[in-house]
Amino acid sequence: MIGLFKNLSPKITSAALALFLAAKALAYVPKPGQIIRTQATLLRGQKPFLTKGSASNGKSRSPFSLQWYGPGNYQVSVSDIPKSFYKSASSESSWTLMRKGKACVLKSSEMMVNCAGPGVWATLELGARSDWSAKALIDAKLLNEEDGDYSETDSRDYKVETTNRRASPALGANGAKPIATIEIKGPEISKDQNGEDYPVIHFDPTFLSPLTLRYKIGADLYALQATSDLEVRHGHTRYSYILASRLDVFMNKVPIANFTRGEMVPTPKATVPANLPRAITDIVALEELLSSEGQSFLNALLLTH
Repeated sequence: MIGLFKNLSPKITSAALALFLAAKALAYVPKPGQIIRTQATLLRGQKPFLTKGSASNGKSRSPFSLQWYGPGNYQVSVSDIPKSFYKSASSESSWTLMRKGKACVLKSSEMMVNCAGPGVWATLELGARSDWSAKALIDAKLLNEEDGDYSETDSRDYKVETTNRRASPALGANGAKPIATIEIKGPEISKDQNGEDYPVIHFDPTFLSPLTLRYKIGADLYALQATSDLEVRHGHTRYSYILASRLDVFMNKVPIANFTRGEMVPTPKATVPANLPRAITDIVALEELLSSEGQSFLNALLLTH
């Protein structure tokens, strides 16, 4: 069970846990190289879409929208940024995050700044480039080079690996709901002060969409938890692209942001930006204007999008 959410999840009886562990040893699990490429490939076939929702740090809620144009090309807008996000501000602000490939620009009411390329989660969920997905997980020390390679599974020769397999069944969560997941642990595992492993990522076993990510950036341990529609039904088969309806972001166990997304609305006539606007300064210039609350929220926005 994911310790971060254990207070939200119902107890799992010892009998159910024993049954799960017994089945785990015999379960078929796709290879890591297959898992990490599935959603990126499905998204690549999507037409431009728009989703609207809200962004919150637990104290205030701001309107949020995501316009996806194509692989690695999208724009995120958060309006009515609260005054508390700034060290000193006379009015509420708005932020627009624009990504195209590895290029990133963030426009605020005060300035336009350059930002780093997408994080692991943003790459997996919005990048639509399988090669980027593999590299992002390798760079985050969740996979080694060999794990990131893609290869087919031949059912005629397949034998269940019971030891040393890089991806394995695990107990995880879809939001606050405990479910079976596929877990990939980094080649070199560490434990936090509560004994929980990192870096670790969980995928839904049906759609192979990311559900939970725990990894360190510098001295800080981040945890991202998705809530997604994982029901198989007419028009929503196991070959559907999954965009999380909610993302919760934690830093050192403390919640710092959540993002909710509504239905994906096709926008076939959306005008794809030719180039990103030019910024002459770095994102540090914006961070210097922000309070610790604002900086944490900005980090969460950049990690998830």
